Amino acid sequence: MPISFTPISYEDDWSGSSWTIDDEDNLSSLIAHIALGQSRSVEKILKETGSNFPNTLGSAITGARGLLTRKSAEDPYHRDGWLFQIISWIAARKQNTEAIIRAPHMNHAHKGLDGLIVEMSDNKVDYVVICEEKATENPRKKIIEQVWPEFEQFENGERDHELVEIVTSLIDRHNPEYCDEIIEKVLWDQQRAFRISVTGSSQHQTDKAKKALFKGYATTISGDPGKRRAEILIIDNLRDWMEKISQAALQKLDVEIQNV
Repeated sequence: MPISFTPISYEDDWSGSSWTIDDEDNLSSLIAHIALGQSRSVEKILKETGSNFPNTLGSAITGARGLLTRKSAEDPYHRDGWLFQIISWIAARKQNTEAIIRAPHMNHAHKGLDGLIVEMSDNKVDYVVICEEKATENPRKKIIEQVWPEFEQFENGERDHELVEIVTSLIDRHNPEYCDEIIEKVLWDQQRAFRISVTGSSQHQTDKAKKALFKGYATTISGDPGKRRAEILIIDNLRDWMEKISQAALQKLDVEIQNV
């Protein structure tokens, strides 16, 4: 599998993991197939069910190439942001094979939640995990200026209508018979949790650096430490690495073209 995880935490403030990319070739293949609209098949493969990728629809390749290509040499940010959301989705699926996880967005310019995870047991919701996923060379600045304000909106109930709609549609897809009953029993103010995923550099390797990076998490989101999850992918030369991964994924699409 392409990603492995090392646990990280700070007292009762937050916990999560640091990611290591173990197999870039495998990762680029998964990204290419997600770009083709095959996230369901990727999900089965990540669950190690023995599944294979389906035949590729030839007309899907053009759109997939568009997702993997930055629009200009000066502006890789939207493409890289989408790529990181895909990597974060892959990580989340590997970390929890049983959770219900919203499929990746298929649009660089998507507005709204970066991701959402519903953790369930015995036909009840344990946590609704609200995800913010940022590919950035300035993770602390991004967390303070964008992530904390987003999380506070959800924590204060300002976007409950959005949350309820997404969670309902996810549960209805996986457990339609009991969907209404499950939703009625969700304690929205108690069962929501939050997951930050950011890119960092080698300067964030130490525990001290990670503590500083996620400083303020417990004051932004109060309550049980299980509500505060923190994930980091440490990559130096972020833009160059993202370009390398996207080019590798594009090469995977070239192989798919030959097989159509």
